[in-house]
Amino acid sequence: MKKILTLLCAAVLSATSYAGDFPDITVTEVKKAIDDKKVVLIDVNGSGSWKAGHVPGAIDFEASAKELATKLPKEKDALIVAYCGGPGCNAYKAGAEAAKKLGYTNVKHMAAGISGWKEAKQPTETGDAKKGSTTSAAGGKFVAKVDGVVCAACEGKVAKAFTGLGASNIKFAKGDKEGQAVVTFEGTVAQDAAAKALGDFTLVSLEAAK
Repeated sequence: MKKILTLLCAAVLSATSYAGDFPDITVTEVKKAIDDKKVVLIDVNGSGSWKAGHVPGAIDFEASAKELATKLPKEKDALIVAYCGGPGCNAYKAGAEAAKKLGYTNVKHMAAGISGWKEAKQPTETGDAKKGSTTSAAGGKFVAKVDGVVCAACEGKVAKAFTGLGASNIKFAKGDKEGQAVVTFEGTVAQDAAAKALGDFTLVSLEAAK
């Protein structure tokens, strides 16, 4: 009995230590880090799940484990966030440990996982990494910020670009600065395709409508 209790205590201490190595980060915090371009995400749900839907920009750990070092930033203090299915999933540890072994010192865990990300109505990407990803969101409603909309005919050109990609119900509003338009629409649009279709205009962001 004493031996069993000793083993249980050791297991608890080990789990506590492990949790300390990879502190949790919330969906809101991850979203802000993505917007600020200050995070690299590692999806540890498997390639099938990654193709079906992952946090935009997340690395497919199953497909990239052997070359992970080439996909992570040079700065060893960069924020690295690993995640898997949800709060009860421990698969993220493989990605987090891999990053830690490569010398990264700011590795965190998004405990909410992809399920929590979707429940928060955040956008996801689907598709094959070799063929490019498509951004999608619950309800298919998006908000894009576009810079360079400075002329009377510019809104029409931007609308035509999004319409050509399958968007509908396109509406415009003024952005945070001069020449920036906030474009709301419905549909599924690939970020890289949108950036290309906009031509001389600059796609600043593309995310799910709140």
